[in-house]
Amino acid sequence: MISAESSVIDLPDSPVSEAVPAPVPQSPAVPVASTDIFVVQPTSSRRLVEFLTMFVLTILFFRAIAVEPFGVPTGSMAPTLIGNHHAVPCPRCGYRVLIGEPNHAPGGNRIAICSNCGKEDLHPLEYPEIIGDRLLVDKNLWSLRGPRRWEVAVFRCPSDFSKPYVKRVGGLPGESILVQNGDIYIDGQLARKTLAEVRQTSIPVMSMDYVPDGVGWSPRWQITAPPATEIGIAPVVIDGSEIHLRGADYPGQALRLACVNASLDTGKIEAFRDTYAYNGLNHGGAGESVHDFQIACEIEVLGGHGELAFRLNDGTKEEVVTHLAVDTDDLVQSFLQVDKLLGIRTSRQVLRPGRRYRFEMSYTDRRVTAALDGRELFAPVDREIPGLREEVKMPLTITSLGVSAAIRHVVLSRDIHYRMSGPNATHLPMKLGEDEYFMLGDNSSNSDDSRSWRIPAVPGKYFLGKPFLIHQPSKLGSVEIGERIRVFQMIDWDRIRLIR
Repeated sequence: MISAESSVIDLPDSPVSEAVPAPVPQSPAVPVASTDIFVVQPTSSRRLVEFLTMFVLTILFFRAIAVEPFGVPTGSMAPTLIGNHHAVPCPRCGYRVLIGEPNHAPGGNRIAICSNCGKEDLHPLEYPEIIGDRLLVDKNLWSLRGPRRWEVAVFRCPSDFSKPYVKRVGGLPGESILVQNGDIYIDGQLARKTLAEVRQTSIPVMSMDYVPDGVGWSPRWQITAPPATEIGIAPVVIDGSEIHLRGADYPGQALRLACVNASLDTGKIEAFRDTYAYNGLNHGGAGESVHDFQIACEIEVLGGHGELAFRLNDGTKEEVVTHLAVDTDDLVQSFLQVDKLLGIRTSRQVLRPGRRYRFEMSYTDRRVTAALDGRELFAPVDREIPGLREEVKMPLTITSLGVSAAIRHVVLSRDIHYRMSGPNATHLPMKLGEDEYFMLGDNSSNSDDSRSWRIPAVPGKYFLGKPFLIHQPSKLGSVEIGERIRVFQMIDWDRIRLIR
C-alpha cells in the first residue's frame, strides 16, 4: 500500500562537482539584408491643400463661435454702409458717386446728382451694378454688454423675420424717444454725440480734393479782404484744392472767406439739405434743411504771428468760433469763444510756423467740439436748444489775422438728419420697454426702420451681433484682352475699414 507521504531514498556519497548548464540548441544562421529608410518630402501641391484645408476649418470654427459675415443689399445705412449700387465718376470733379440700384418704374432714381459739386444728369444705368458691402459681425459682444446709442447692430426685425437687418441704435431700454427737427430727443433732452461719434455719422457735402473742371471751387467761397498790396500779392488765393491765406503780408487786417452752397452752374446760393446722391434725384423731394456741420482740414503754417479762426453756424443767431493761436511764444494760448459772454481757454496747443496740423471742428447736436492732430482741444461745450432755426446757406467761415497759412484737404460734412417720417416716435414720444431698442437708418429719407415698422421696438434677444469691419467692399476693375475690355468686380481696398 502506498502511503500518502513522500519516500526518502538514501544514495551513496559521490564527489561534488560544479554544475554545468545544459547546452542551448542553436538555430540555423539566417542572413539579414541591409535596409535603407527614405523620408518622402510633401509636394508643394500637398502643402497647399493642407494649408487651405486648415484655413477653411479655422474659418468655419471661428465663424461658428465668434464671427459671421453679412451682406448689405440695400442703402438704408448709406453712406456708412453701401448696398447694391452703381459707381458713377462725376465728369466735372471726378468724385465717385455711389447711386443705389435704380427703380425702373416712373419716377425712379434713373438720374442722380453729384453730392460733391452738384453736377446733374448722372446716369447710373450706364454703369454695371456693384454688389453691396460685406460685413464681419462680432456675435459675442452683446452677451457681454448691451448695445449703446449710435452703435451699428445686426438684428432680426420683429416685423420681418425673413432676413437680418442692420441699423444704428437710436433709443435704449426704458427711454422715451422722440425724433424732432432732424435730431433725437431722449426723455425730453437732446441726445448729443461725442466727436468720435460725429466722425462715424458725418456725411460729406464738399471735398476740395476733387476740383471741378473749369470753374474750380472759387464760386463756393466768398472772400472779404483788403486790396492786393503794391507788389501784387493777393491776400487770399484758392489754388485748385488749396486755400492760401497771406495774413503775414497784411498785418492788423482780417482776411476772411466764407463757404456758401453756391451752384457751380448758376451761381445761385441755396440752403444745405439732406438730399443724398445714393437715392437719386427723384426720391425724397427737394430735401429738408440741415443745421449740423463739421469741418476737417490740414493746416500748414507758413509764417506770421496772430491767429486762425474757424467759425460754424447752425442756423441760430449765434456762431461758435475756435481761435488757434500762431506764435513762437509758449505763453500764447489757443481758446474757444462761443459768444461774447463765454470764453474757454486752453494752453494745450499753439500752432508753430513750418508745421502741418490736422484740424477738426464740429457744431453738431448743439455741441461744440474741436481737435488738433486727433486730440480734443477742450471739453465739449453744449449750447441751449433754440426754437426754430433758419436755413443754413453759409455754415463755415475761416479768418486769418496776421498769419500766412495753406489749408488743404478741406472736407465740409453734415450730420445725419433724422426725418419725422412714419408714425412711431415722430410726433409723440415713444416709451421703450426694459429690453427694447429703437433702430434708425443713416439714410433717413430712404430707410425702413423703427419709425415706420408695425412693431417698432426691437427686443434685445433679437440682436445677432455688432459689425466691426467692412471687409469686402467692391468696385469695378477692367482688363484688356486683345481688342476687348473685360469688366469685373474686385475688392475696393480703399474702403476696407473698421466700424466703430
